[in-house]
Amino acid sequence: MDSANQNASPAKIKEEVAGNPAATCEGLMANGSQDPIPPPTTMSKVTSNPKLSKPVLTDKSSKELITLLSGPPTGLGKFVVHKCFAVHYSPVLKAAFEHQATAVLNPLGNTYSLDEEDKTTTEFLVQWLYTQDIQPAQLKPDATYNCAEILSIIKLWLLAERLVIPSLQNAAIKKFNDCLNQFKMICHTEINYIWSATKEGSPLRLYYIDVMFCLSDQTFPKLVETLEKNVLGDLFTACMLRVENKKMYTPGSNLSDRYLVREK
Repeated sequence: MDSANQNASPAKIKEEVAGNPAATCEGLMANGSQDPIPPPTTMSKVTSNPKLSKPVLTDKSSKELITLLSGPPTGLGKFVVHKCFAVHYSPVLKAAFEHQATAVLNPLGNTYSLDEEDKTTTEFLVQWLYTQDIQPAQLKPDATYNCAEILSIIKLWLLAERLVIPSLQNAAIKKFNDCLNQFKMICHTEINYIWSATKEGSPLRLYYIDVMFCLSDQTFPKLVETLEKNVLGDLFTACMLRVENKKMYTPGSNLSDRYLVREK
């Protein structure tokens, strides 16, 4: 990275990426076309599968329960679910509970540790296993923006990646896109966390890069001041690559659809 790019102002970054100064409008987001933003990379658009099959709950399977552990070491939460739902959607859980080497893969027997300290994240997981949907509190009428809950949804996306449940990853990214549309707010905490928990090329990183470049000229510089250096590095890289991101994001656009993962 050359010195010119290192010293560029936040407003200049946006101007370089968009090809012209970004327009501003009411709220935190920039005004412009009603069309979704074109993808900033060669990542192909993936359509989620609306016909996700569901397990059949029988007399036998209704009695087969497992326990999912989550939460901090000092306060583990226990979530009891029907095994048929867990193993139906997650090949990782299926291997843990049904593989011939179950004793090696999962020495806890009918209990599985999710290695996740956020209990809200696990609550969302259980919601989705039974309903294929999650219900963030901030999307209820008269609710307010909740950065902590957004972090839980982001952690849900990451947990779904570990459990190999792409449909849940797509449900999660759509939900925090819904939150973005409703509140037109973005928190530096969630951005810095994503960069600490993901690798280069992650759909979450690409999605948030697009979102950040759609902030108004008043909001963008303030946000940049709170970001970690590795996040700023990716923003500069996007600038240098001349990402074709000239259409501004507006509430209602399904930006998250550009970053769905492929479902099997």
